[in-house]
Amino acid sequence: MPPIATHLRPGSSVGDDTGGQHVARRVGKTVLQVLAVLIVVQLAFFALLVVAQAVPDDPIVTHLQEAVDEGIYGPTGRPDNMGSESTSFDECVAVGTGLGRPDLNPFERAVRMPRIGSCADGPDDIAALARGDRPDGVTEYFRYWAGWTVLARPVLALWGLDALRRIAGALLVLAAGTFLALLAKRTKPAYAVGLALPVLLGSNILATPSTSLNQTTSLSAAFLSPALVMIAVPRGWRATLIATAVGAAIYNYVDLMLTPAIPWMLSTATTAAVLLVRTDRLRPAVQRALAVAIVWPCAFAFTWASRWVIAVLLVGWDEAVTNIRDKVEFRLGGSSASVRDEVGASTRVSVEYWLSNISTARAVLVAAGVVIVVALVVAVRRHGASRLGVFALLAAPASFALVWYELVRNHSQIHPGKAHMSLPVALGVVVGAAVFTAGSRPGRLGTVSDEGTESPHLSPPEPAAVTVIR
Repeated sequence: MPPIATHLRPGSSVGDDTGGQHVARRVGKTVLQVLAVLIVVQLAFFALLVVAQAVPDDPIVTHLQEAVDEGIYGPTGRPDNMGSESTSFDECVAVGTGLGRPDLNPFERAVRMPRIGSCADGPDDIAALARGDRPDGVTEYFRYWAGWTVLARPVLALWGLDALRRIAGALLVLAAGTFLALLAKRTKPAYAVGLALPVLLGSNILATPSTSLNQTTSLSAAFLSPALVMIAVPRGWRATLIATAVGAAIYNYVDLMLTPAIPWMLSTATTAAVLLVRTDRLRPAVQRALAVAIVWPCAFAFTWASRWVIAVLLVGWDEAVTNIRDKVEFRLGGSSASVRDEVGASTRVSVEYWLSNISTARAVLVAAGVVIVVALVVAVRRHGASRLGVFALLAAPASFALVWYELVRNHSQIHPGKAHMSLPVALGVVVGAAVFTAGSRPGRLGTVSDEGTESPHLSPPEPAAVTVIR
């Protein structure tokens, strides 16, 4: 048997489990730190809700009544002028959240989160509020965080619905631009271009600010989440996982369960890409990306559960649990005339919607397939078949879109106009992975230590002791 050289710390010996205990302690400490940050974030989230609910209702109602009179409030299903239908339903939901219970104080409204009707009933409810009456269709929306109200209520009170759309659009541009700039700087410009083009050419993302407020805020948070992770990756494991958790929490805060797979995919894939460039090694990229892939949905779920705990504590067990449980059961597999139960049905519905309603989708899909095949052939010829491991790592997160479709089968099939958005992003992840793989090998730019400091060389330090095992 050939000798195996094992590098040991001074004073250690084969069989000593001190190193394992040290790793376990560090892992435990990191987990506790992530949880502590998440708890603080939840408290900050609720405080922001209370501040938003302190904005007076009267100017909001006045501006919404003006929007109704001008015909720019809804309706559902109007064209988005980019080949698809608008998702105005969630915009009507978002701008009406927090209205309908002027008898409650800001804290009580933040807890219960009242909401008037959406596009169909919203105009009548807005008119009732303008008269000083209480609308008939008020419901309570505490199963979601409704973090969009932090932006929507003050902007609606000051300037109205058209201004809210402009500001939301600006946030989307800033978030997406920051994400792509960081991605190009920390990986390769070609990778950023390969990831972005299928989204820009194969979706109606550019139309969302004028037709879908919540889709716009959700997508802004979806790009912010991986941007935070990319900033944190060079600082080590602890910073990466904390940034992952915070990004997932922020997304949950403003989301209506639209496309969580997007930030989940992007955070995982870009973590791997950044580490591949920095270390030129597959193993650390796999390890860190896998950790991000696990922590992101856990933090997302923790944030949702926190909202439900608040509701149970302040609204009451019976009322809160009944509201939340019934809706969760319905979304996970509830029956509906438009929902098919077989495996893969949710994915097929979104694919069919995407190909049927986005006029460029088929061309983008074909072009992407050509780019992927050519890039992989080039990669194998330049670097050998082993290079395909890089492609597999960077492309694997695209499967999260399919996982989400099947996990939330009911919602995915009822709302394909929003849910299909994960598909062009997933395609971009795969195209970007192929382009990255075909490129020249990342330079040896240093590696990141466990403490988050960068060492200038990849070569391991001289061992303090070497034991040869035969």
